[in-house]
Amino acid sequence: MKPDQFWARVEKTDTCWIWTGTKDRLGYGRVRMRIDGVRVQLAHRAAFILTNGYHPPALDHLCRNSSCVNPSHLDPCGQAENGRRQQWPPHCPHGHEFTPENTGHYTSRKGYRVRLCLTCNREWQARYRRSEKGRETRRRWVELKRMATASQRQAA
Repeated sequence: MKPDQFWARVEKTDTCWIWTGTKDRLGYGRVRMRIDGVRVQLAHRAAFILTNGYHPPALDHLCRNSSCVNPSHLDPCGQAENGRRQQWPPHCPHGHEFTPENTGHYTSRKGYRVRLCLTCNREWQARYRRSEKGRETRRRWVELKRMATASQRQAA
């Protein structure tokens, strides 16, 4: 693919330049082209190389839009730095800010440390308690507790 064919597949807006060609399942633009004898397969890497003239080891989307190919939104950095930037976003998916008062942590089954939005967790628990399944679970728990208390009294 020639550079003019590449740029023809880019929709330039006021902020992000969106790749309109083929995308992978994560939304990253896919392209097959050679630049200075090097095969390039990701559209944002091709855009960066075409405008800046060099091949960085890794690129970070500062705008967090995987289909963006705007070179000013791409920061050449190492993979470790890119991972650190993405690891802990400042807000949960529902927009609540992660503050010390609103953040909980737990360890997943696979052993990963997971951050939890306490506001979302409280809302989920309230919805669950209002549901039929939640009321039934509460009834069973109360009955089991009552039976355990009765058996302790008999043993004493």
